[in-house]
Amino acid sequence: MLEDERLLADLTVEHPIKHTERLIPSMQYMLEQLRLEPASIEALAVGLGPGSFTGLRIGLATMKGMALSLRIPLVGVSSLEAIARGLAFAKDPVWAVIDARKGQVFAALYQEDDRGNINRAGDELVLMPQELAEIIRGKAILAGGGARLYRKIFQDRLGDNICFAQAGHDYPRASQVGLIALDRLASGESDDPDTLAPHYVRDADAILKKGTDHFFHRRDSWLIKF
Repeated sequence: MLEDERLLADLTVEHPIKHTERLIPSMQYMLEQLRLEPASIEALAVGLGPGSFTGLRIGLATMKGMALSLRIPLVGVSSLEAIARGLAFAKDPVWAVIDARKGQVFAALYQEDDRGNINRAGDELVLMPQELAEIIRGKAILAGGGARLYRKIFQDRLGDNICFAQAGHDYPRASQVGLIALDRLASGESDDPDTLAPHYVRDADAILKKGTDHFFHRRDSWLIKF
């Protein structure tokens, strides 16, 4: 939760409780701790993935409902970008890597421009970690739970050219989702709740074609601002 660029609360929970059971109570808890009412919320931000299909749908549906009921702006943010944004002052390029299950990862490369802004260089990908290692060139920082899960593969194939971000960067933090959204809101940008959709990157299991091992496709965090 942010007030302008001031961080008021950032709740991260790694727990087997279902997303449907913990999302609303977590939001209520934060508001209660800050002694705020929903009417004080001025804008909402939500992580769009890539990530868990169910988690993305639940998170986005919840924030869409709140945005429509409160009549406030909603901004969707890439979860990979949120991870990379946490390493905004890194000297080397950052590969944000999220576990995609099925032996694959979601990944995207982010680099700092002349103004110190982190921008994505290329598409969001879904591929096997061995394949990702083959396309990483030069020195790089790997961040995200997918990088940690397949750390040995990356170390064996890339050696001293890479380093790994600390565990605090394993997940897209709500504060980073919020800061990215604030930049867009400051430029007068927001998303249409009716058309905003998750970044699945990979097709849902129900529509995957038989015999397809992996994909190269182009293209649960949330924030309350008051």
